[in-house]
Amino acid sequence: MTAVREITGKHVLFGFLAFFGLILVANTIFVYFALSSWTGLETKHHYNEGLAYNRILADSDRQKALGWNVRIEVQALDDRRARLVVSLLDKNGGTLSGVDVRSNFIRPTHEGHDFELPLQSLGGGRYAAEFAFPMAGQWDVRVTANRGEDRFLMQDRVVLR
Repeated sequence: MTAVREITGKHVLFGFLAFFGLILVANTIFVYFALSSWTGLETKHHYNEGLAYNRILADSDRQKALGWNVRIEVQALDDRRARLVVSLLDKNGGTLSGVDVRSNFIRPTHEGHDFELPLQSLGGGRYAAEFAFPMAGQWDVRVTANRGEDRFLMQDRVVLR
């Protein structure tokens, strides 16, 4: 005949502590991965930009009034090297000269690889720069063109191989 073991208070306490201990370990793992992974935020000052939204809308209206036509082209050169060419035309189709053109390459899926690239004038409203990129894949190219008080912003997504 086998002896029947009774469930005592110690057994219930041990089961209770084991159950909630397992929940605590699982939650700790989830919190670690949530805090150490990519946040998905593209801007560092998203709260302040949200407060300044009306200024952003006014800047967009000024940009539309300029009527500038901007074309971004990325040409592959060799292993991990490329050339960025930006063409600028005014609202009448004439070329824009004397413009300070800069670009930012932003990696949408990885932090820490973004870089800024100033462009040199080639004449005829074309601006270019050669560059080495840290990793292949998708990049957001943000081009800023400044001439006096006039400012034009454009963004395009490119794939660098």
